[in-house]
Amino acid sequence: MIFFGTGSASLDSVKTRNITCQHCNNQDTIYINIYRRHAHVFWIPVFPLGKSGSSYCTHCKETLSPKQM
Repeated sequence: MIFFGTGSASLDSVKTRNITCQHCNNQDTIYINIYRRHAHVFWIPVFPLGKSGSSYCTHCKETLSPKQM
């Protein structure tokens, strides 16, 4: 029996400078997160499938996808 599937891993999280949150209008509270999706066999990552990202405000907890940014 072979176990295979997909998963994701966090690559980096960067705090931005001089960017104001569109939702709460606070400055310097935005983090950019970058994730990698990969295929795995027996829970060991084999090859990457792609990258995605999101932004997150630490004050109002607003999360935006790349299309909304």
